[in-house]
Amino acid sequence: PQGPAGRGRDRRPDHLGRVARRHGGAAQPGSSRQWSQINAEPSVEVFAYLRGDEADDHVLVVVNYSANDVDAEVPLPAVMVGAALENVWSGDQIDGNQGETLTMAMPAWSFIVLKQAR
Repeated sequence: PQGPAGRGRDRRPDHLGRVARRHGGAAQPGSSRQWSQINAEPSVEVFAYLRGDEADDHVLVVVNYSANDVDAEVPLPAVMVGAALENVWSGDQIDGNQGETLTMAMPAWSFIVLKQAR
């Protein structure tokens, strides 16, 4: 695919995927390097993972690394089921009554970082 303004190959999908996998720690308080992949759908366009361990707060990172808007379905990790969640970047909160799967509209090339609300 062409990049912005037709300037060669579009590298955003590669870049966003690498950022999600290699530098997700910037979104995580503490120094935990533990993470586990979450099987989000649609799996071809969305990558999700949980960062943290028992000593740290858990952070759920969801990345839409495609050129398409998607309705992402993310199974919530047990530590987040029933909890109110907070978007780390905007401060917006998501109700804790979403059940075991979080469904959200994600624009193309977007990401969201969620933590348990305090």
